[in-house]
Amino acid sequence: MSRSRRPGPSESSDYTVGFGRPPQGSRFKPGQSGNPRGRPKAQKSTAQMLSEALFMPVAVTENGQRRRMPAQALLFRTLMRDALRGDRHAIRSLLTLMKAFPETGPELRITEDHGARVREMLDRMAQNMAIEQGVSELVP
Repeated sequence: MSRSRRPGPSESSDYTVGFGRPPQGSRFKPGQSGNPRGRPKAQKSTAQMLSEALFMPVAVTENGQRRRMPAQALLFRTLMRDALRGDRHAIRSLLTLMKAFPETGPELRITEDHGARVREMLDRMAQNMAIEQGVSELVP
């Protein structure tokens, strides 16, 4: 059953108000939305936030030049630098990563110079661990 009412000043006389036919004065104006704030944005998952943080560009000064690189690459470079300096925690982390990702592409190949440095570090680390544990002599 439709209600009839008198047309307002902006309504034509042949327009009847009823189901699906609201008064013209209460309709949305052109360019106006019925949901002005819109749908709320979805919350980001932890994986998405971590991914964004790891691939966020970071400014770095390298050899006197400023470069931008992903934060993940900078973290790996820092880890490698610390490991090459003899930091045992960095060496352990690097070895764990190497075991977790055994693929060796051209960028992961170790030259003989690097191999010698790594062997030196591992020997020093083994000696330090032996001293800490009270072992007097290491068996080669």
